[in-house]
Amino acid sequence: MSIKKTATYAIAGLLGIVISILAIGVFSPSGFHVSRSAVVAAPAEAVFVPIANLRDWNDWSSWNTQKDPSLKYSYGGETGQVGSFMEWKSEKNGVGRVTLVEVVPNSRIKYRMEMDGGKFHADGELTLNPVPEGTQVVWSDKGDMGNNPLFKFLGLFMDAILGADFQEGLDNLKQRVEAKNEKKG
Repeated sequence: MSIKKTATYAIAGLLGIVISILAIGVFSPSGFHVSRSAVVAAPAEAVFVPIANLRDWNDWSSWNTQKDPSLKYSYGGETGQVGSFMEWKSEKNGVGRVTLVEVVPNSRIKYRMEMDGGKFHADGELTLNPVPEGTQVVWSDKGDMGNNPLFKFLGLFMDAILGADFQEGLDNLKQRVEAKNEKKG
C-alpha cells in the first residue's frame, strides 16, 4: 500500500472518530449527576463539623495540597453558615469557588461550585442519614454542560471522573471522623 493511500485512510479514520464524537455529543443530555456514599461509624454531629467547615475540606477531600502542592485556598464568610465560601487557585485544577447555599445542622449542606469565572458551575450536596451503623453520608453533584457537543460528550463521563474523587473524599472523611470519634469514646 502506498504512503498516500495509508495517509488517506488515517485521515478518514480520524475524521470519522471526530464526527462520531460530535454526533454523540449533539444527541447527549447536557446535564450530569454524580453520587457516592459511605457509612461513618459516628453520630451525625461528628460528621457534620468537617463538611460544614470549608477550611476542613483540604483535610478530607480528594482535592488537597498533598496531591497538588500548587493549590492555594482562601476563605470568607462565617464558618459553616450560608454564604461562607472557599476559593482556590491551582496549576492542576484551575480557579474556582465553593459557596454554601444551604446549611441544615447535622443533616445536610448544599453548595454551588463555580470554575473558570463561572463558565462551569455545579450544585452539590452532602446529606447525612442516620443508619444503625452510624451515619450514611451521601455526596452528590449535578450540573449542566451547556450546548457544546464536546462538553456534552465529556458530561457522559462525569460520573467516572468525579465519582472516584467523591469516593476518595468520603473514605478520607470516614477515616478522619472515626479516628477522632474513637479518641473521644
